[in-house]
Amino acid sequence: MRIEVLIDELVLHGFDPDDRHALRDGLGAELARLLAPDAAGWTRPRAGEVERVVAPGVRLARGAAAAPALAGAVHAAIATAVTRTEVKR
Repeated sequence: MRIEVLIDELVLHGFDPDDRHALRDGLGAELARLLAPDAAGWTRPRAGEVERVVAPGVRLARGAAAAPALAGAVHAAIATAVTRTEVKR
């Protein structure tokens, strides 16, 4: 199964703008790692069926790795949206 996630906007406060590419790459890698085991159990939604998810805000402790925390929030929002979509059918 192929999962495509498009993050159109990610608002980050308190990060150096020069770190945006590293954050993007880290978020993508961690999100792929988190979603891979879930994908086997999901039914295949049609394109656009889960149009938008909003992840909760994330607060990081000083020095904490951002990508795992951000990916965890996005993963939880996606999993919730997919579960809700499957129940509606």
